[in-house]
Amino acid sequence: MTLKLNNKIVTKYTKSSEYLSNTVFGDAEISITAGSGIAQSFLPDDILFSIPYHEIPNFPTTSVEGHAGDLLLININGVKAMVFSGRFHLYEGIEVSETVSQIIVSYLLGLRNHIITNAAGALNEAYLPGDLMLISDTLNFTSRDLSSVFDSINFRQNISKQEKNLGIYKKLNAILTTIGINLKFGVYAAVIGPNYETRSEIRMFRRLGADAVGMSTVLELATADILEMNTIACSLITNTAKEIPQLVTHQEVMDLALKSRLDVREFIFAATKLLIR
Repeated sequence: MTLKLNNKIVTKYTKSSEYLSNTVFGDAEISITAGSGIAQSFLPDDILFSIPYHEIPNFPTTSVEGHAGDLLLININGVKAMVFSGRFHLYEGIEVSETVSQIIVSYLLGLRNHIITNAAGALNEAYLPGDLMLISDTLNFTSRDLSSVFDSINFRQNISKQEKNLGIYKKLNAILTTIGINLKFGVYAAVIGPNYETRSEIRMFRRLGADAVGMSTVLELATADILEMNTIACSLITNTAKEIPQLVTHQEVMDLALKSRLDVREFIFAATKLLIR
């Protein structure tokens, strides 16, 4: 069964996409979701144009530190990329359709290539802060699905095709290895948050095969997959989830994102080259 976007959602976000199509964003070839602090990876000369989310009709606005709430037009080696600097989270009390609105607007704008990034805590003890982990599969612990986004009475599960991306992931790894960036590959677990995980939750996630944990991405990625968009999803490991008591602050996450900005930039540029070929 072909799943179709809910008509009310299409009507709502068509106004967003039509507005953007009549601006410089109508020239974009790829879209990118920039997670916590990820937009710091772009240099001033990369940015061609920017507008705040609140100027886009029917589009949500951000309320979380580290998520600026600006739409950027970025020059990536001659490719114009539409970058969402700041995403939306379920813990903000919004609807599922709003958390995946960036994917929907990109799709309605005619874009079929999307890069998803996030900041995540490492569960795999071999992963360290500063590592980049390509998402090979996901675990959804948000207690939410996409049944309100797509019209289908038989909708039962999210669809993930990230395992099929192994070929492009190998190419991406080969490119980045030549400049000293060794990518990790792993399973990303999503929770609602906004709290960090307890020691018991960390043990549970590890036993279930998760390599990293965060508060986003899974529903966005599933939406893009269902819409048959080409995606590359990556987590910047910003902290390690340990079973001993520790204090983790959002500022630490932002600081690590800033420290790793050049590696993230190289990743985004290489991923764009592979998708736009």
